Amino acid sequence: MQTNLRNWTLNRRTVLKGLGGVTLGLPWMETMLWGADKKAIDKNPLRLGVIYQPNGINPYEWTPQGTGADYKTSKTLRPLEAIRSEVLILSNLNHDLKKGRDRPTSGHYGGTSNFLVGNGVKRSMGSDIQCGVSVDQMAALHMADQTLLPSLELSTEAEWTGVDSGERITQLYGNSISWLTPSTPLARERYPRLAFDRLFGKTTGLGDTRSVIDLTLDSINGLMKKVNQDDRHRLDEYLTSVRSLEKKLEFNEKNQRPVSASLLKGRIPEPGKAKSHDEHLSRMIDIMTLAFQTDRTRVATFMMGRSSSGIDFSFVDKKCGGLHGMAHHAEIKEKLDGYQIANQYTVKKYVEFLQKLHAIKEGDKSILDNSMILYGNNMRDGNSHTSANLPILLAGRAGGQINPGRHIEYPENTRLCNLYLTMLKNFGLNIDQFNESTGILPELG
Repeated sequence: MQTNLRNWTLNRRTVLKGLGGVTLGLPWMETMLWGADKKAIDKNPLRLGVIYQPNGINPYEWTPQGTGADYKTSKTLRPLEAIRSEVLILSNLNHDLKKGRDRPTSGHYGGTSNFLVGNGVKRSMGSDIQCGVSVDQMAALHMADQTLLPSLELSTEAEWTGVDSGERITQLYGNSISWLTPSTPLARERYPRLAFDRLFGKTTGLGDTRSVIDLTLDSINGLMKKVNQDDRHRLDEYLTSVRSLEKKLEFNEKNQRPVSASLLKGRIPEPGKAKSHDEHLSRMIDIMTLAFQTDRTRVATFMMGRSSSGIDFSFVDKKCGGLHGMAHHAEIKEKLDGYQIANQYTVKKYVEFLQKLHAIKEGDKSILDNSMILYGNNMRDGNSHTSANLPILLAGRAGGQINPGRHIEYPENTRLCNLYLTMLKNFGLNIDQFNESTGILPELG
């Protein structure tokens, strides 16, 4: 017999414990409000997500016509129409600080590390790299004691370690956009299965290989008996999404060359790779969605590619080729056309993420309502490497602090760090400056 006792409460950070130390986070549920003084109930947590696209954009097909809510969507931003009311298009934000050759702020490599920092990188052709603390890690530090993981860093490509002879700078700078300290870039997880395991505590290829749901089934059944009908439905939908993602990842693993068990013993195994770049992006988007839904972390970044990424986009359209080659278009129409198609595709994947967050409810709001999801690039035109008027999108309402659905055109040379400062203040940080910022952007509200 179901109890549903109103004096029984469920903390929003509760996890379901299972066999072998496996834990499963929970989505928001009405039960979390039982027995609580509504004045004392915490606001739904804010999330900060970053989707990074490398190698610039076709500058002729990005900027909308008009400003405010009645702008006309550009060709590249056409996918935004599906969720137009939830996104801000921000023009004329920049990192073009003219700091000189000793502290570059742009370019494929230095510009990548600088994207979420804003004060340039140390000119280096070795391992003595230095940048600054990135905006995501400032937010993560602020929330570090409230979630299982301070932050989650994802990517699709392996690191490069050489030196770029053209820019005369180490390629190490092109591997990460997240910096914990000025000399500590964070490693990124590029295998979907290991990213999933990091969230839920299950190690692929070692020990029990059952589903994380099977391993926490006793806890799930116990919880089902206590919550109301609406929460049982929410929990069932959430578990279905977890199971679905597990099956997709397991399918990928089984279709790869098997690895000797003796090589796996005592080591972190390599999971199966996604069959295509499109699937890789979708799996990582699923994982970010689950991370926010379960409140395992409130800060996540995803690099769709590293600096100078040569990912072949011909799977989208035969007009496309390698991304880096298209970025250096030299004003050739065929390259610009392919470049634009690839840009539009990555915006579409960003929209896919936003739609997933928008569909998950937390009380009378959605996760997207309680988020700030940034999409951007460290350069505008990949051909000229300029870091002025960067392509920047910001989705979500930050719990009511942001008014989306508009194109805002700032005065030329407005600092991108002003956006970052505003986002950090929305996140609850009591600071007056973030790196090269000169003030907040009040127009966001």
